[in-house]
Amino acid sequence: MALIVDTLRFSKLLQDKGHFSAAQADTLAKTIGTVGTETLATKTDIADMKVEIAAVKTELLKWIVGALGLQTLVIVGVVLTIAWSMAK
Repeated sequence: MALIVDTLRFSKLLQDKGHFSAAQADTLAKTIGTVGTETLATKTDIADMKVEIAAVKTELLKWIVGALGLQTLVIVGVVLTIAWSMAK
């Protein structure tokens, strides 16, 4: 889907409301009219990004669960070591 800009109307608006000169308004309107259509995201682009985000979330969750498990083991080990040291 392309972005359609009425460059003539936009140029007139810039001249009337924005206090641009005719040359400035025409140049800006032409630039806005031609630039940006390549950088707009399509529905397919958005769907692909959603898939990538879901994959990153899954990977992040794996790392978080693993880190919590390791922390738990370290804490239990420290507590048991202290308990055995005090029992002697």
